[in-house]
Amino acid sequence: MTVLIRIMFRNLKGYRFLVIFIFIVTFLEVLATANNLVVIKDIFNALGTPPREPSSPFNYLLNWFDPLRPGQKHPTTTIITFLIIMLVVLGLLDSALTYVQLFLTSRIAQNLSARLRKKLFDQLQRLSLHSVAAHDLQRRALASSLRGYPLLPTRHQGSRKEGIQVPGRSRRRCRRGRRRHYRTQSLLAGRPRGHAL
Repeated sequence: MTVLIRIMFRNLKGYRFLVIFIFIVTFLEVLATANNLVVIKDIFNALGTPPREPSSPFNYLLNWFDPLRPGQKHPTTTIITFLIIMLVVLGLLDSALTYVQLFLTSRIAQNLSARLRKKLFDQLQRLSLHSVAAHDLQRRALASSLRGYPLLPTRHQGSRKEGIQVPGRSRRRCRRGRRRHYRTQSLLAGRPRGHAL
């Protein structure tokens, strides 16, 4: 896990501030969602008998929304209207924070994957051409054997004449496949072209 975090931290140059900002936005979004539940609870409390005032963060906002003299109580309709307004505001705030979080997360993820792909491509470009050519020859040999050419044994498995005959194929095609196979084997082994196996 620490290796993954180190790799991500190394590749997130230029986006570290945005990652911290995303964590802050996520925390605020969780607070907005939790306060929605508190507002719903306060609405039910205001509808009960006797009607109760909203809980702690919202009673200060209610006093600012509907100032009263000391000792007076807010009417039930005012409390419910205020709490419904707060429910709508918190819902809009939650939606906006979710949008910002998803937008920034997807932007960072796309740029990070593009950066990692570019690094991988640059690393592949720096590989030796000999190793790439050998891999290409192996791939071609495998493709020719899958196309229907006989799978011929190497010199350790038997002589040239012990090639597997594929039913329905002409001798000429089998010979051509054998030649191609031995040529590929000699190129893969690093021997010159005319060298006998």
